Amino acid sequence: MDGIKFVSLMSENTDFIYQAIAAYLAPRIGVHVQVVADVPWPERERMLDLGQAQLGVICGLPYVRKVDQPRPRIALLSAAVMQAERYQGQAVYFSDVVCYAPCGGGVGGKEGCW
Repeated sequence: MDGIKFVSLMSENTDFIYQAIAAYLAPRIGVHVQVVADVPWPERERMLDLGQAQLGVICGLPYVRKVDQPRPRIALLSAAVMQAERYQGQAVYFSDVVCYAPCGGGVGGKEGCW
């Protein structure tokens, strides 16, 4: 194998993390790991979907949509486990609903909230 192409479908402000992961992996697996960050996000997703990238980082919703197919083209290798108490040492995903701070954190009958 010539090498592994590694794409991120996450925000650009996390690219340094994937560069560090690639640098960590390459000497341990004996294969060059190239982080592809110089093409637009949709192109990186296409590369992952077509197998042109062999490793990728993807968030929850797109991952679920991709594996909820009759013949998924991706497989889970690992999942992040956050350290905050609410995660309880598990690889879980939360979707948080937020509102404008002056609403007092509530919704419904509070003025300024929906």
